[in-house]
Amino acid sequence: MLTNKIRITEFAAKNKLPAMYPSPEYTDVGGLVSYSPIYTELFRRAATYVHKILKGAKPADLPVEQPTKFEFVINLQDSETNRSHDSTKCAGESGQSDQVRTGKTVGKRQ
Repeated sequence: MLTNKIRITEFAAKNKLPAMYPSPEYTDVGGLVSYSPIYTELFRRAATYVHKILKGAKPADLPVEQPTKFEFVINLQDSETNRSHDSTKCAGESGQSDQVRTGKTVGKRQ
């Protein structure tokens, strides 16, 4: 899916579709919002599992873990140009997002 991220964000922009993406890389190429687990944390947890297995733990005995840290990213450049004319505030302006990016815009949103 990441190989087509530019096409996906351009399609959403062209058709004026609200879209939330599964990884922050989409906001770098014009996507408005992404919400995803922090992948570096997942890799650290995987390394912990490998360490336990190499120390002799049985994989079947290890608990299954879910991600606990998530990242909410807003592309503020595109959100400002696409915000409706109501009085609601953008989450990035109210401090509710983890990152606010001003990435390049792909496709013109109107």
